[in-house]
Amino acid sequence: MIPQDTPQQEPNEHPIDRKKDASAKRTFVPVSEVTLLRKVLEEEKKKNEECVTRLKYLQADFENLQKRSKREIDDATKYGETDLTLNLLPILDDLERALAAGKNSDNKEAIVGGLEMILKAAQNVLFRRGLSPIDAVGKKFDPAKHEAIGFVSSSDREENTVVRELRKGYMFGEKVIRPSIVEVARNPSSEQPTSSPKTASQ
Repeated sequence: MIPQDTPQQEPNEHPIDRKKDASAKRTFVPVSEVTLLRKVLEEEKKKNEECVTRLKYLQADFENLQKRSKREIDDATKYGETDLTLNLLPILDDLERALAAGKNSDNKEAIVGGLEMILKAAQNVLFRRGLSPIDAVGKKFDPAKHEAIGFVSSSDREENTVVRELRKGYMFGEKVIRPSIVEVARNPSSEQPTSSPKTASQ
């Protein structure tokens, strides 16, 4: 018989040899690249610190702006009517003089004339600031500007027309700050009016 070749068994690999092979497969970064990466990292860290510092300054500026704006608004609210007050002081002086003169005078016409002049001066001060009276008598009832507290039977006036003003109303710019208190015409022959005025408070 021809002897068969038996496979030779490879000797077991020593653990030290395996460690050498693993070490040989590792990737090493050159020292120059490590130095460069550290430099870039330090630069980025410095930039981040600068950004944080700028953000803190911006936050402080914003907070100061808020405080200054609030202070200016408070001052405007507190002292905003100084100009109006100064313009009304001469009218107050005139009223005091008219009151003193009225106590020592029997001339009613002169007193009334003086009071009318004072009233006109006060109206001019307020009208220059945007105040304006609301037209009422003879106008069609407008619930946005008029407040009806009663009806007046009238056959010669159009239904729902303002026939009497009991208190004058005013607007400031385009806003009604006080409606006129009025009485409205109602046709006595109408058993049920086609439209009834509504008060401005409704």
